[in-house]
Amino acid sequence: MADKSTGDDKIIDFDSAKQVHVLQRKEDRVQNMRQAFKAAREAGQPKPAKPNKPGKPGPGKGGRKK
Repeated sequence: MADKSTGDDKIIDFDSAKQVHVLQRKEDRVQNMRQAFKAAREAGQPKPAKPNKPGKPGPGKGGRKK
């Protein structure tokens, strides 16, 4: 009796193939949430004042003379 190939090498286990994509979508959602929380935290924080550069007058100092 000759061995006939049953084609088992062509059978795809959809659950295991799907798992990779499900995991990637979860990671994408987590990354999006992290970015959203970071943006929200940064939006809630007051921006620090920039220090004046040495040699340049600050606001209200010097400027145009009359």
